[in-house]
Amino acid sequence: MSNFNAPRQLLDGSSVNRLKSRGLIGEEEFAFVEGDMVMAENVKTQDKRVLGRATEILAESGAKRVLNG
Repeated sequence: MSNFNAPRQLLDGSSVNRLKSRGLIGEEEFAFVEGDMVMAENVKTQDKRVLGRATEILAESGAKRVLNG
């Protein structure tokens, strides 16, 4: 069951900048965690969309990987 009363947790500036640089959110959007999902909201239109699970989105935005080949 979803918890519609879950508080928003705004992401810090560096996390938002990483999401913008990866093209996941636009310049007029901010991101926040609600429950276990990362959400984006447009500041002008207030349209909201789901980016994905917080554990996946935030781990990808901060993780650096070395590819062997």
